[in-house]
Amino acid sequence: MNLTSVFFLGIGGIGMSALARFLKSKNIPVAGYDKTYTPLTQQLQNEGINIIYEDLPDAIQDFDYVVYTPAIPKNLKLLQYAIHSNKLILKRAQLLGEISKNFKTLAVAGTHGKTTTSGMLAHLLKSSGIQCSAFIGGISKNYNSNYISGNNDLLVVEADEYDRSFWTLFPEYAIITSVDPDHLDIYHDTENFERGFIQFANQVKTKIFLHEHLINFSSKIHKAYDFYGITGNSKYYLKVKNSDSLINYFDYFSPQGCIQNLVFHFPGEHNLKNICAAITLALLNGANELGIQTGVRTFQGIQRRFDIQINTKDLVYIDDYAHHPIEISALLNAVKKLLPNHYIIAIFQPHLFSRTRDFYKEFASSLSLADEIVLLPIYPARELSIPHITSNIIYQQITKNHKHLINLHHLPDFIPNLIKKPTVILTIGAGDIDTIVEPLKQKLIKYEKIIDTT
Repeated sequence: MNLTSVFFLGIGGIGMSALARFLKSKNIPVAGYDKTYTPLTQQLQNEGINIIYEDLPDAIQDFDYVVYTPAIPKNLKLLQYAIHSNKLILKRAQLLGEISKNFKTLAVAGTHGKTTTSGMLAHLLKSSGIQCSAFIGGISKNYNSNYISGNNDLLVVEADEYDRSFWTLFPEYAIITSVDPDHLDIYHDTENFERGFIQFANQVKTKIFLHEHLINFSSKIHKAYDFYGITGNSKYYLKVKNSDSLINYFDYFSPQGCIQNLVFHFPGEHNLKNICAAITLALLNGANELGIQTGVRTFQGIQRRFDIQINTKDLVYIDDYAHHPIEISALLNAVKKLLPNHYIIAIFQPHLFSRTRDFYKEFASSLSLADEIVLLPIYPARELSIPHITSNIIYQQITKNHKHLINLHHLPDFIPNLIKKPTVILTIGAGDIDTIVEPLKQKLIKYEKIIDTT
């Protein structure tokens, strides 16, 4: 595909902005529209990408291609203009698929963990001197970007199941972390959701690495696969030797041998599973033992994935992107294990009306692992409201007595009243809850100073 100039509708999205950065690095003229000014759109503008925030069709006159996401309203004037002026129009996933054809592609798929795992994989390869490129579904703290630039033919991509986007990818190797049902607004039922992953798996050219709990799923695919995990029952596995606060010490085992004394600055079984998968695929694609040791030790994480904002003796504040019940359970269980004596306050913003409708009982069950639950209104993202579907249906199912329904902007003033010593506070969700992280952090810092002096 000869991309001459490209205008992105929804350029502030995490997937879209990475593609815009890639094309700009190839000296292809790019610009875009987004509804909202954010730190990410500001970064893109600082990098020389022009962005407009008004729905002005004239802005795309000089561009040959228009790329959009499913989150863009169909009645957007810019999109309608592109359609009626015969511009070449692509979905984000189509463009990613076209780009990936030019690389040896390593894809990371799964309902949970794909962003962190793809970030880990890219960093392990880079730490071994392998100059891969990478499209990551979050901001890597090591590279301060969701696009990592490289100069060879190896590409790491996050394979997104939403809207069957990963069907545009035909990777050399893939990791599948989980196949827990989600996006039932697209797939309608769990069987179709699983079929979506089966089709993706069958498009992998060489081998798939499956988390060890996917035994039943493995029997339904027709490609070579191996398992990874942390139980010792898989061909590729970790053995944890010791855990100290936020640090895990482990050895890695594979048929090719053992890498000992790895130091990993992240807690939780889910993070150990992810790093096991990343090590496995990195070694298969040229990483070396020293690079693995260095990469594991220096991996800084992804913004909004167990993102520690405050860490003192009596107050810990963690921000996390979890937006599925299983992710929330994994997050809260990790916190309970890490900080067993802390009072846990979980602040959750449901993401999508359809996901809330489909999993409200599961959300209530997972959130009930916390001591106190604060629910925010549903973040609609791309959806229109659904009658009778509000955060209240989760609220009614929560078994804890300490539960609250409040609005986002009330959080900074409300949360300090709930704190007991010691406390861990979690902001959880995939919507605009991230806009409150800094104001809440500053309020908590002031609160802690007041408490310490009384």
